[in-house]
Amino acid sequence: MRTAIGAAFAGFLTSAAWAQDARPEIDRAVELLLTKQAEDGSWGRESVFGADVNIRASITLICLQALEAAPGLDDRRRAAIEKGRGFALKFSSDRPERPSYQMYDFSFYSGLYALPYFANLARTEKKHAADVERFLETVRVNQRQAGGYSYTWRSREADSYESFASALVALSLQEAKRHGVRIEPELYDRCVASIERSRLKDGFFGYHIVEGVPRGSYSGNGSLALEGSLVRSLVCEYTLVTAGKSDRGRLKKAVDDFFRHREELEKVRKKDARTHQGDFDNAPYYYLFGHYFSALAFPLLDRETRELHSPALLKLMREIREEDGSWFDSRITGSSYGTAMGLLTLLRLVPAEY
Repeated sequence: MRTAIGAAFAGFLTSAAWAQDARPEIDRAVELLLTKQAEDGSWGRESVFGADVNIRASITLICLQALEAAPGLDDRRRAAIEKGRGFALKFSSDRPERPSYQMYDFSFYSGLYALPYFANLARTEKKHAADVERFLETVRVNQRQAGGYSYTWRSREADSYESFASALVALSLQEAKRHGVRIEPELYDRCVASIERSRLKDGFFGYHIVEGVPRGSYSGNGSLALEGSLVRSLVCEYTLVTAGKSDRGRLKKAVDDFFRHREELEKVRKKDARTHQGDFDNAPYYYLFGHYFSALAFPLLDRETRELHSPALLKLMREIREEDGSWFDSRITGSSYGTAMGLLTLLRLVPAEY
């Protein structure tokens, strides 16, 4: 069974055992990503927050992972990848002097995606060693008092953070360490501990954790119901398992819960009236994110669970494609992000064996 540690950055781990009938779908998604690249090398300008360079750098790094993970790498794709790397190097981890869109600081997002990506490159291209240290410093300076991470400016100096954001940082640090980056134990351990404290007594996870108390979303109705925590609970449990702080039984429950209540996410897909909506505060931009993490979790689960959910997920990913072959879940994230996340999910499901 393949290791899943660091698999949030699946471009490094994808198998080459392709199912033949999926190859045209994969090639179409790759072509779409190539046509969506901007002249400056970035992807993501069409997203609601696309004017923010950190958001574009984050989406660019996700698109790079997808392009590198897909089979059939040719000169045209190599040129696009090189151009995208240039944008990511220039703009990842730019920490703003004032909040974006009145309340956000997205710099840690681009930093956490850039850290493992360029750490991998630095193993053969030593020129990136200084870049890796720069991205690691972004992770350091963005850590909150309680050890977690937040995208909200108002909590920059406060004792508050988001559970899923902290989980992404922990995965980034895991992957960077796997590529030979020295990570201070305290930095990583405090981050993982913050995720553990996000778990509620019922087993699922809060969204915002304020002064040690898990809460729902700021911009929704504050729901702490299981149905509203499907994605963050899956991401957090997956991260804790890879960190050795949870077990596969809990991860199996998170995956089963995700598919049992997945229709709640379906209700809000492509609905951008506000960020968190519906009875359980679900946001449309977690749709593809959640399905991707369910695919990442499969290798850690028993065969029965994999065989139950994997074919259904593959069928769904094919059914929800747009007419042009792309994926899209929200204007907030945009079509470049959607296509890259859809492609990465498909690539995790196509290999014949785990």
